Amino acid sequence: TIVQYCTAGSTTRFPQAKIISLEPEPANFKVLQENARLYPSIQPVCMGLWNKKTSVRIEDSDADTWSFRVIEDPSGSGIPAIDILSLMREYKLDHIDVLKIDIEGYGSPLER
Repeated sequence: TIVQYCTAGSTTRFPQAKIISLEPEPANFKVLQENARLYPSIQPVCMGLWNKKTSVRIEDSDADTWSFRVIEDPSGSGIPAIDILSLMREYKLDHIDVLKIDIEGYGSPLER
């Protein structure tokens, strides 16, 4: 099983893999959906990865879509975010072979 933030290239490298690709930013998620439509092993999910199940929001919405950062949104009305163990339970994964994470900015809760 592969949980991966975003890549179509892994489908050729790991043809039997189940790829769960998380993307919290709506415009980037639309691109991910379009890119993944040719690869049935990729499951795009509009969600962030965090250190717990929570809600996040884009902190710097004026930044380019490839460089934004997310912060926790305690109101609960933001973008859903999930921790790795909850992600594994939700998708019935007993292990992760490869985990690729693109962390923008310093001090992400995932680094803690």
